[in-house]
Amino acid sequence: MTLHTAHYLTLGTPEQSGIDGARFSRIRQRASEATGWYFEPDVSYPPKLDTLITLDLIDRYAIAGTPAECLEEVRRLAGMGYRSISMNVEAVRRPGDSMYAGLRETVPGLSEVMDDIRTM
Repeated sequence: MTLHTAHYLTLGTPEQSGIDGARFSRIRQRASEATGWYFEPDVSYPPKLDTLITLDLIDRYAIAGTPAECLEEVRRLAGMGYRSISMNVEAVRRPGDSMYAGLRETVPGLSEVMDDIRTM
């Protein structure tokens, strides 16, 4: 979620992101150094990005977690009046595992919550 969050955060301005300008600039710089995109098996981005993108930023720009946690976040957004959702599903990445292994973990979790999301 790090690269995904960095990308969406830096589409706006530092003021819109809610973080200071210097940190925003460091995130934008590091994100620009990435090769590939988050869904590509050989994506590479600077490890420093992992320290610049904190959990609070991921929570602000993405829905991430267990299927139950993600469903709760979608419910929270529906409670705020949102009636549609666009999802970029990102495969779980674990050191030493393949992207295929990450997809095998991710897709069943997504299917667990899709019926609930559709009925909101």
